[in-house]
Amino acid sequence: MEGLVWAFGRLNDKETYWHPLTWVSHMVDCQLFGLRPAGHHLVNVLLHALNAVLVFLLFRQITGHSGNAPHWPACSPPPLAVDTVAWVSERKNLLSALFWMLTLLAYVRYAQQSKPRV
Repeated sequence: MEGLVWAFGRLNDKETYWHPLTWVSHMVDCQLFGLRPAGHHLVNVLLHALNAVLVFLLFRQITGHSGNAPHWPACSPPPLAVDTVAWVSERKNLLSALFWMLTLLAYVRYAQQSKPRV
């Protein structure tokens, strides 16, 4: 609990770079894997893979290639930043990409299901 209070309440001065979900994510990694880097890197790889799947699903949804249609147009997005996976300290990029993709998917779903008002 002390770590959560620290992560979310660390606004002591104007130079504070506030990213509490990143800190909490690192805290969870330390609880699970200690300071052994392999586990931290594994979490980054899994987050990166999840982000790649979300990009694919987003492009598939946007291009209308769902169901039995070919998936090739959805496979054409540029690669994500893989250097973020290699640096454990760059977790904030993976997490922000995850939440951004989830938000975009939710918006596309909303936009496609809502009826236009006349």
